[in-house]
Amino acid sequence: MPRDPAYGLLDPSKWRGQIGRAARFGPRDWAVIVEAMATLVAIRVALRWSATPRLLSWASRVRPNAVPPSAARIRRVAWLADVAGRRLLSQRCLPRALAVARVLSRRGVASQVRVGVRRADDRFGGHAWVEWNGLVLNDSGWSVATYVPIDDALRDGPGR
Repeated sequence: MPRDPAYGLLDPSKWRGQIGRAARFGPRDWAVIVEAMATLVAIRVALRWSATPRLLSWASRVRPNAVPPSAARIRRVAWLADVAGRRLLSQRCLPRALAVARVLSRRGVASQVRVGVRRADDRFGGHAWVEWNGLVLNDSGWSVATYVPIDDALRDGPGR
């Protein structure tokens, strides 16, 4: 019997644990999630009409006079923003990384969007992630270690 492709999305057993965890989020967490979702929508539109270096600049522009939060809060905000993109809006890595960087920068946190490439099994792949003080925020360090960063060339644009 063929399976309904939407069943995986509607399967209550998959959502129970996620709903239980989401119920424990506080108002500050929900504010980050809503902000990240709105940012992701803006980024999806901007990716069609704007150059990537301009988006990188916008995403990492730190709000002046903002007092950066604690390291624990920085990690939490980055995780929540990534969850909004990964779980709620099913975004790919570049929009998620841009959104995480933007949400952090609005809180006075200077982070860096990294873009890397790799070749595995005769296939070329790319990935984007966010780092803060050398710490990978929205991915695992071992996962991004398999990519060679090219983001400096991307940030400077072609021929510069």
